[in-house]
Amino acid sequence: MLRKSVVAVCIILVFAFAVMAGSPAGAKQQDGEQIVVAQAGATAVDESSVGGQILNPFVGEQITDRMPMIGVKLPVTDPPINPTSIRVYVDGEDVTAETNISTEYIFYTPAAPLKLGNHNVRITYYYVNSLTSTDPVQWDFRVVERVTVERVTPPAATQKPTTHGRLTMQLEDIHLNKAIRPEAESEADIRYPEAFNITSTFDFSHKFYGKTLNGNYQRSVEQITGRANDYFTFEYLDNNDTITVGDRTVKLNDFSELTMNGVRLRGLYAIRNLNEKYKLTWLAGRTREPHSGRYKRYTRGFKLDTTTSKNHEMDIIVLHSREHGEPGTTLVPVKDTLAGITSAFTYNKFWKLNSEFVYDNHTERGSSNANMLGKDSASKYYLSYTGKRWTGNVGRRSIGPRFTPTTLGTFTEADREGTYGTLQYKPSQRITLRSFFDAYHNNLHHNANTNDYTDKSTNSISSMTLNYPHFPTLDARYSKLYTQTDADLRLLGTNRSESTNASFTLRQDFHDQGNWNGNSAVFVFQRYDLDRRSYDQSNTSLISSLSFLRNDTRNWTLTTRYKAFALFTYNTIVNKSYSYTQMQTTSGLVTQTFRTLTTGKTNTDRYGVQLNIKPFKFITNINYKRTGRKSSTTSVTATTVTTGAAPMEKQSSINFIYYLDQSRKINFEFENYDYEYRYVTNMYKSYDEQIFRMGYSMDF
Repeated sequence: MLRKSVVAVCIILVFAFAVMAGSPAGAKQQDGEQIVVAQAGATAVDESSVGGQILNPFVGEQITDRMPMIGVKLPVTDPPINPTSIRVYVDGEDVTAETNISTEYIFYTPAAPLKLGNHNVRITYYYVNSLTSTDPVQWDFRVVERVTVERVTPPAATQKPTTHGRLTMQLEDIHLNKAIRPEAESEADIRYPEAFNITSTFDFSHKFYGKTLNGNYQRSVEQITGRANDYFTFEYLDNNDTITVGDRTVKLNDFSELTMNGVRLRGLYAIRNLNEKYKLTWLAGRTREPHSGRYKRYTRGFKLDTTTSKNHEMDIIVLHSREHGEPGTTLVPVKDTLAGITSAFTYNKFWKLNSEFVYDNHTERGSSNANMLGKDSASKYYLSYTGKRWTGNVGRRSIGPRFTPTTLGTFTEADREGTYGTLQYKPSQRITLRSFFDAYHNNLHHNANTNDYTDKSTNSISSMTLNYPHFPTLDARYSKLYTQTDADLRLLGTNRSESTNASFTLRQDFHDQGNWNGNSAVFVFQRYDLDRRSYDQSNTSLISSLSFLRNDTRNWTLTTRYKAFALFTYNTIVNKSYSYTQMQTTSGLVTQTFRTLTTGKTNTDRYGVQLNIKPFKFITNINYKRTGRKSSTTSVTATTVTTGAAPMEKQSSINFIYYLDQSRKINFEFENYDYEYRYVTNMYKSYDEQIFRMGYSMDF
């Protein structure tokens, strides 16, 4: 099957190359004019001079995408690069925390559109046995607008096709030791079922004559069950078009928060730049929401982006989706038609007003619940400020009770109506202060005659980050969530709860000390508190409950390396919990009180060793993890104590990686997992699991 997939991909590449290679260097004919955006600078630059293999954008390249994926393949060196020393800067801003980093590849996508003009990328790193930073990987590219000019012949260096890609394959064999676990025993605790699985992934990116063709294909086959899962994407890009066929997750920047966000599409997704002021996005295919409960839903629609003036941008969105019921099921046919409009008005370089309004017509043929049918709307608007040191926004959302489009991926009942805002103060690169608040009400829309209450919730999060030289990096965070009903307590169905979550993180990286280098220590302390009070009615009894929960977690991680030969890591986590519950039942003139106290403790230790027998030639990873839990429950009323112990979990693995050359490697992994109860009454839930994995990877 894999061979057929690779052959199919090659055929598509050849066909696409033959069809699209006719126009020179990104030139596209439109209405007798030549729309040209040079895909590189006029002067060719040797990529070797910047210290790495630049994948995107190229050195000196001029692009129109204001949120490009920046990709670099780091050089393969002996001794190897210390991954913890890698730092990524874009225009002088440290974006390491938002970057996907490995020892070979670095990928970063800006969270906000880049400004027009030149941009600089700089990547610094150390070797594992060096105290001095190497020459950084550094280059420039330029973001430009599309312009109408006469036909231009680009430099010959920009016409050279380039191809990058990766092929990976993995075989996995899972075995369970059933000698100590009878077949009749429940398998709810088992992590994985017995199976033999095959997984293959093929990625490629081909740039030619100002165009790009990207592809991804994944296939997973479970030979025991016979189930195969396929995921594929083919994407074509040029100066005016982006066409995607296959699987794609539609995100917030693709459409909008109130129409389609986080929904997976299998079908056709295309973007067409009509001219400088208009861009059309349209899709058609089968959609799957991140929440369950929907089956065979098909969606089609479009979004038109337009720039009405220098300071105003607007989007028009129309979506139609339908869902068919299957014979013998209770699911009824559902249809949704959405029409929305978003607007962004920029007052100056600091202030910006954003708004969104969506109208939905929702129908369920054959549904007996008329309240779920009808027409409703949702709106959201916020004002944002972006300064040199201060950034923030404040806004409000309102979602009608009958606004229930199933194409909406991030919609929850908690988002019905409320006010929210964020604030960040960054006086320098060394200190950052952040704050967030969210207050919403009317989120459940109770409509029963005896329970017409409006729920209220407030949520706030504050954090501080300090990053000064020669001092540990500090990250402190505090959050509080408070909920209540809009009625006095002691009424049926009312409740109040208050939860707080605080965390404190310290990280210290030590400079290399002789043979020992790459030293770091991380300490994390987290505390969670929950207080809850509620009232309810059960038959003829009034029940009130009061509960408190406290959970403390301490986490230590230590890392060190001996020359280029061995990397050692140690991690320990201690979790302690304390829970107190009081329930009071009143029936007539009789009142009974029950109290329960529960305490628990969990210890988890992890040990890891990486042996570079020959750096970037033969590497071995050894890992061991052990987790043990204990709990004690005391019934204050009956003065009884119950002590229990959760299973002891032990997990060990050894992984061998052998590099055939700089672009090809094979790996073998053996993992053993023991799940062992320490009480006779539960011993038959214990079992032993072994997993064998073998993989192959090739870059080109």
